[in-house]
Amino acid sequence: MKLIWSLVILYVSYYTLMYARMIWEKRNNKLGAFFVAILAISIVAVPLWQMMK
Repeated sequence: MKLIWSLVILYVSYYTLMYARMIWEKRNNKLGAFFVAILAISIVAVPLWQMMK
């Protein structure tokens, strides 16, 4: 079950990073892209931190 959740988390994080890249390149909004990238990193970091507890 952890494997399935890990794959879902990685997919959501990847999609969010691609959205941040699109914000950076097409809309030229560097600050917004930075915070979306922080969100993508936290999508992975928080569940990993909880699994390690």
